[in-house]
Amino acid sequence: HGKIIETHGLEHNFKLLNSISHSLPILKSEQLVELNSPNAVLLQTIDPRQKKSALITLDKDYDTDLYVEDFTSTPIKWSGKNYYWVDKVTNLAIRTHQDIHPLEENIEIEFFYIFK
Repeated sequence: HGKIIETHGLEHNFKLLNSISHSLPILKSEQLVELNSPNAVLLQTIDPRQKKSALITLDKDYDTDLYVEDFTSTPIKWSGKNYYWVDKVTNLAIRTHQDIHPLEENIEIEFFYIFK
């Protein structure tokens, strides 16, 4: 569903330890994340906002549902927002913007699918 569950090769990597719990629509939940450089395992509280419609343009115009999740992490004071744009026709994530590490830049991904 567009959620980044693990990174490799970044200066500050991230791993979602209970990735099976992520699905859309996003529900209020808690997830464990592992960070490196510095090393830490944190509990994140996920608090979703109501989804809304959004028209975005990539290779063409897409009518999407925008899901926003607010998160807070303990024991450090790290919080942020993650965004998921899901195509209403295919129900596939086509863009995401996520904050995966307090010392790393936000990551934005655009997804392209090839159907055979």
